[in-house]
Amino acid sequence: QSANGVDRFQLTLNRASNQIALARVDAGTPTTIASASYTVNGSTDYWLRWVMAGSRHEVLISTDGATFASQFTATDAAYASQTAIGLFMIDDAVTPTCTVDDLLVWRAP
Repeated sequence: QSANGVDRFQLTLNRASNQIALARVDAGTPTTIASASYTVNGSTDYWLRWVMAGSRHEVLISTDGATFASQFTATDAAYASQTAIGLFMIDDAVTPTCTVDDLLVWRAP
């Protein structure tokens, strides 16, 4: 386990750098697995979908909640059977405007 308690996969949507990134965090040290440029507009709502199936990850984004565009896929088997996840939103505004309206985590039986 890492210094902050949990080795994990971490998805970050960063408005300051206009980037979405997936990292694996081992012993507190993040290693980027995949990333893509993505411009975040402060007046737009976003829906993130992160699909993990075994060692495969896919990250999709929507601005209407219905039509999702894949940003990247990645493979990392470090925690294929079980893991913790982290979702980070970084806002460069003086008054941060990142909020989470609804979070659903589902594990296939």
